[in-house]
Amino acid sequence: MATTRPSYDWRKEGVLTYGLEFPDAAAAQIECLGARKVFLVASGGLSRNTPYVKQLEERLGKAIVGKKVGIQPHSLWSEILEIAEAARNARLFPNVRC
Repeated sequence: MATTRPSYDWRKEGVLTYGLEFPDAAAAQIECLGARKVFLVASGGLSRNTPYVKQLEERLGKAIVGKKVGIQPHSLWSEILEIAEAARNARLFPNVRC
């Protein structure tokens, strides 16, 4: 049985889900948000040491419009800006002008 609850009592953003496999939990949250396009961001360790990134890619299929695998711990600004530029180029947010 899956359970989803707020990550924090004092914030409406962010949720924790347990009782589902990672790809299913992530896909459920993406569906809940109404997203049709996804930019996947994962650490190198998560990608190398677990099957989760590959499973999520298989689960989401064509909804993934871009990805950055190998992001550093405590994400560097340079990586964040690189991801933002790649998401913009993938037209992830077509109505955002920045």
